[in-house]
Amino acid sequence: MDLLIVILVAFAGWLWFNTPSSTGAASQDGSQPDNLSKLTQGVASIEGYFKSGSLPQRTNNPGNIGTYGGKIASYPDAGQGFEALQVWIQNHAAQNPNWDFYDMFHYYLTGDTLSPGGPGQSPDSYAEYVANYVGVDPTTPVSTVIG
Repeated sequence: MDLLIVILVAFAGWLWFNTPSSTGAASQDGSQPDNLSKLTQGVASIEGYFKSGSLPQRTNNPGNIGTYGGKIASYPDAGQGFEALQVWIQNHAAQNPNWDFYDMFHYYLTGDTLSPGGPGQSPDSYAEYVANYVGVDPTTPVSTVIG
């Protein structure tokens, strides 16, 4: 039964990112949704979203978006959780167009681009994982990757 839920959630995430919507509209070359989708999928992967019973799966929050005080947001469904992650990334990339993956994910994990991270956190490794998932160098500005 758990495997069926994981498959359904993965399919819903795939369907969400492959269905045209008002958020993340495609540029003429079609690059933005693909790269934004890859980026959010990379975050979801490193956060453990695709593991059965994980906290991000139980809360429909693939990015474990929450407060720095440890409270994690919960969404009614996976689509809304992925959309919240997309919006977070898009907003921060737009506000900070020079941020590369290191800056983005240091801030994402700690609330500060210069913080080394807390116990069990490695913002540099996180940034490198997500950049590799997307297929870019982690020193690439996120804003140029998502368009």
